[in-house]
Amino acid sequence: MAIVINECIATVEIEAWLGGLPQLFARIHIKELSIRSVLHPLLTQLDEKQPRALMYPLSVLLKSPVAERKSAAESLMTSMTSLKAHSSELVKEALMVSLELICVAILWVETWRVKASKTLRASTLGKATQATLLKCLTFCCHCTRLLREAQKPDVKAISSRALGKI
Repeated sequence: MAIVINECIATVEIEAWLGGLPQLFARIHIKELSIRSVLHPLLTQLDEKQPRALMYPLSVLLKSPVAERKSAAESLMTSMTSLKAHSSELVKEALMVSLELICVAILWVETWRVKASKTLRASTLGKATQATLLKCLTFCCHCTRLLREAQKPDVKAISSRALGKI
């Protein structure tokens, strides 16, 4: 079946798939071989024609908390020779921008609350060890420090950090 689908995909102009990139990337981690044997070659073909269109979604997936997605993105990134050969500087810059956008978008208060709730639930059920509780406490302290720093932005440090990466 994958062979037939790949033959049909070959008859469609590759640029037609650009509108469906979010849906394609949302399924990048599917383990079923018949799906992967269609999806990954399609994304590799897109890389050859439109490497810039793949860069940001791929950089976001490289930072995914879901191990399967991250692994699939890493695998795809290593197979995308065009992206690296023609656009190595683009890859570096997109990864930097992606990291900054993710840092800005994280709601630290929500992250802190979720982590504390999960640990409390685990300790209530007797599943948490002392190490787990200590790890959570350390994480919550780190989030609290970040929240305090966010309330008093150091413009000099932020701009020098941004300029240093460009």
